[in-house]
Amino acid sequence: MDKRIYLLMTAKHASKTHPLFWGYRTKSDEPRSFGGYTPDYQKAELYTMDEILSKFGAIIPAEPINTTLPTYNMLPIENDNLEIQEFSDTAWNNQPDDEERLVFVIPYAAVQNRTETTFTLR
Repeated sequence: MDKRIYLLMTAKHASKTHPLFWGYRTKSDEPRSFGGYTPDYQKAELYTMDEILSKFGAIIPAEPINTTLPTYNMLPIENDNLEIQEFSDTAWNNQPDDEERLVFVIPYAAVQNRTETTFTLR
C-alpha cells in the first residue's frame, strides 16, 4: 500500500475517450499534489493507496482485510463532493456524460497499456 503506483482519473472537464488525471508529479519527499488536472498521465501525480484513502476520508485498517486486494476493498469512498472508486471498463463506460463527481483509481501500468493518443477502453 506504500508504493506510488496509482493515478486518479476523471472525465470531468474532459471526456471518456480523453480523460484527465489529477495533480502534477511530485518527488517522493514532497507533499502530494491533489490540485489541477493534466491530460498526460506521465506528468500526473502518482499516489499510494494509503494517500488516496487518507485524503478522501477512509479509515485505514491496521491489517489488510483481504490479502489479495488489501486496499481496493476500502473503495468506493463517497463524500459530499466526490465518489472515488476502483476503475473498471464497465463503470467508466457507464458513467453519465455530465458526471462530475466520479473519480477513478487506476494503476499507472494499466494506463500505460492503453493507447497513447486516446484512452481506448477494452
